[in-house]
Amino acid sequence: MYVWGRLARMMATASSRGPYVVGDQSRLAFRCLPSDIDFNSHLNNARYMMLADLGRIDVFLRVGLVALARRNG
Repeated sequence: MYVWGRLARMMATASSRGPYVVGDQSRLAFRCLPSDIDFNSHLNNARYMMLADLGRIDVFLRVGLVALARRNG
């Protein structure tokens, strides 16, 4: 459930961050929830990869790749 909430928040705020310039830096801020932590008090590897995927989706949205893919089917 946390994945869908984070994805919805990121997609809703993508336009407020403006367009992405290729080669520039993109930054998202998320909180590490207690369910994201493993027994060693580290961010779980699966959650880390999920957050990295959200960062990639953010870049795809802001560059316009998602709109282009929808337009071309």
